[in-house]
Amino acid sequence: MDLITALRALWRGRLFVALAFVVSVALGIVVAYKVTPGIPPKLESRQYTVALGTVNVLVDTPDSQVIDLSPSGADAVGTRASLLASLISTSPIKSAISARVGIPANRLVVLGPQAGGGTAPPTGAAAAVTQNGRDAKIISIRTDSSLPVISIDTQGQNAAEATRLADGAAAGLQDYLKTVVKSQKVPASRRLVLRQLGAPEIGISVRGPRKAYGAVLAIFLLILFCAAVVILPGIVRALRAAAEDEKRERAEADHRRHAAAEAAERAEAEAAEAEHAPTGPFTQVATPSWVRAIDADGTPLAVERHS
Repeated sequence: MDLITALRALWRGRLFVALAFVVSVALGIVVAYKVTPGIPPKLESRQYTVALGTVNVLVDTPDSQVIDLSPSGADAVGTRASLLASLISTSPIKSAISARVGIPANRLVVLGPQAGGGTAPPTGAAAAVTQNGRDAKIISIRTDSSLPVISIDTQGQNAAEATRLADGAAAGLQDYLKTVVKSQKVPASRRLVLRQLGAPEIGISVRGPRKAYGAVLAIFLLILFCAAVVILPGIVRALRAAAEDEKRERAEADHRRHAAAEAAERAEAEAAEAEHAPTGPFTQVATPSWVRAIDADGTPLAVERHS
């Protein structure tokens, strides 16, 4: 199919092409933007940025194991680090973190470490908040079985919020330990010490589909619809032509069967007439519609035959 033929087909289907253009643009907008119904509708880009923060907290002994070669209790700090990390999503520690960062506990998503490493996936209400990544305040905990270190990863709407979450999580852990120490009256020589290792590291991450994806989708759909306008009429015409050919072949076959049946009937009729025709010497005189026969003694005989 040449270009001129394709353009003629598009012109004949211009109403469908216009409708396809509107549908393609609408779908592209829906992919790239969140549409809020209204007059006029409100468009909010699905692409957004979040700030990610990371800070490490060392679970240490009163005589720091960093400089002391054989501090008392050093063999147990690794286990205590894993225990604290597992408890961080529970109510007492989460409440302490919430008070530190100034965000209600029901708006915080705190994810504890998963067995074997990594972070446990959120469930229930936490999963619902995590799905709305644009506004979610997330604190996730990681541990390393070979090191007495708790790694705190945070997500906030901006760098300041991610930093506040990271610092608040570390401070909340320390507040919780101070509360337990006071209630249990643990001697200073047997207390765990949490030391934050430097300031949180902050990075910016882009989430959601890019606006270019919507434009690409709209162009692809429009090309697809235009191809359908150009190709489908030819396919329909070919199907109709095939149906007409089949119908004509059936009609010719029926005609041949009817002609054969009529020829057979005529042959049977002629055979029957020949069987009942008079015998003996006679003379036949042919006329258009019958045959006159005269017997040998001159008696006229007539046998009619349809032509």
